[in-house]
Amino acid sequence: TWPRVGFLVPFALVALAALRFPETRVPLPRLLGAWLFVQGTVLFLTVTALLSARGRVWPTAFAPTLAALALARPRWQRVVPVLAALEVGLWSVSVLPVSAPGPLDPLVDRLSGWVQPGERVLAISEVVPANLLARMGFSDLRCHDPVRPRALAAVHRALGARGEDLPGPVTEPWAGLAGAWGVRWLLTGPEGVPPMCASGWEAVDGSERLRLYRNARFLPVLRLASRAVPLVGGENGKVFESVDFRTTAVTDRALALGGSGTLAVLERRPWKVRARVTATGEVLAVLHVPRVPGWKARVDGVAVPLVTANLGAMGVVVPGGAHEVEWRYAPPGLALGWSLGALALAAAFGYGGRGRTHALSP
Repeated sequence: TWPRVGFLVPFALVALAALRFPETRVPLPRLLGAWLFVQGTVLFLTVTALLSARGRVWPTAFAPTLAALALARPRWQRVVPVLAALEVGLWSVSVLPVSAPGPLDPLVDRLSGWVQPGERVLAISEVVPANLLARMGFSDLRCHDPVRPRALAAVHRALGARGEDLPGPVTEPWAGLAGAWGVRWLLTGPEGVPPMCASGWEAVDGSERLRLYRNARFLPVLRLASRAVPLVGGENGKVFESVDFRTTAVTDRALALGGSGTLAVLERRPWKVRARVTATGEVLAVLHVPRVPGWKARVDGVAVPLVTANLGAMGVVVPGGAHEVEWRYAPPGLALGWSLGALALAAAFGYGGRGRTHALSP
């Protein structure tokens, strides 16, 4: 995550340089003080970095020194944004975890004939490189990213994804919990599903290196629950094997449900989901998207609290009758960010315009 944050400094330098760099010599004491502070900080962070990262860090470690030399002479100051742009380019190589293209296994190529819209896939161990299935357009519950919602991390741990790598290899593909989260397809190595998790998985295809299984306990990612039971056993995926997720949700608090009903999806987008719920009594509508700050729920346009269900999904209590339920996501602080950004942009244009006016005045 740190290299991503590090982008902010060179990006800021590029923006400042593009607006207006000083056309006069920078006072030597100020330049030396800034150089010592910045270069010293960069060297400290470089020598204390992880050994695996130092090879990528060292090529840009002395960029502050080059920038200070350029700032020492007015004619060279325009080199600074070029240095910053080169620094961004060097840092951007291999920052995000991606899968090497390489030759694909024939079974991976055949997946599109099996997986239908709305069905998720899962791979155990490291039989398929991280993010490869997501890059191919499949919804991968294991999707690899250094920054995960805590809700999704809890699901991963219940499926045996432990270790320093995030999310780590899935080692316990429990059919019940995976099916509750919309996983219908499982990829394994030639050894197949671990014996303790074999129940619920049916072998349907295979190749020399991979085997494909179908989950008999697969359920839609958006559905109703007429019964709620409290979470017992923490993040142990085996505990969920005894839960009938077709009618039951495991929640973080006790709920008194007592109805049944039907659900029809009206709209489904990454940031908004709407559904029509018709129930005979109080039910829980559960959307199996990881709960993170920014998600809000409404019933008939009225804001209602979210209930954490099945380790990390978003549940909404819906009373009896016909109701419209909506889940909507908006990044926290978005309005404040837009406002600050607009003010900063206005100030930047004002500063740049003032500089041009001074340059043209006699």
